[in-house]
Amino acid sequence: RVAHRDVHGWLVFMAMVSLLDKLAIIACAVFYYCSIFYDICSYMNLPMFTPVKNVYIDGVFDLCHLGHKNHIARALNYGNRLFVGVMSDEDVRKYKRDPIMTLEE
Repeated sequence: RVAHRDVHGWLVFMAMVSLLDKLAIIACAVFYYCSIFYDICSYMNLPMFTPVKNVYIDGVFDLCHLGHKNHIARALNYGNRLFVGVMSDEDVRKYKRDPIMTLEE
């Protein structure tokens, strides 16, 4: 632990390699930063190294509740980028009822 943070396992290895050759430490540093970048992209679900699969859902999300949240979470299981369409007030009136909150709200 350095400065109350965990030391990454590669840092110890890079410190030992730096005693041998400068080209080796540069290669280790490039590998280290690429692996950290990959970890961040994977954690944040950024499609840097994976193909993008778009998912589209739409619905009447008037007064959003837990069922809507579960619906959105299940839809995200089918891809890694989710687009949510919100129906207009006219379509809501035709499909269900008069909306409690308008589209602008």
